[in-house]
Amino acid sequence: MTSEKIKLEKMTKNYDVNVMGYRNAAGSLKDIMNRLKKIKEEKTRLEDKKKKAEQEKNDMYRKFEIAIR
Repeated sequence: MTSEKIKLEKMTKNYDVNVMGYRNAAGSLKDIMNRLKKIKEEKTRLEDKKKKAEQEKNDMYRKFEIAIR
């Protein structure tokens, strides 16, 4: 075999490995992006729930203060 042919075979072999690595990375990225989206949605939901709880707490505190007076 000529050295040029050996070089081309090595490049082709690396190309196949790189393509497989790219596909794996793309799949992982897609999964991570889906998880990130779900986490952001959960964060928003929890922030809304916290805000509502704080409002209820403040309302109860005001009612308590009124009742004491």
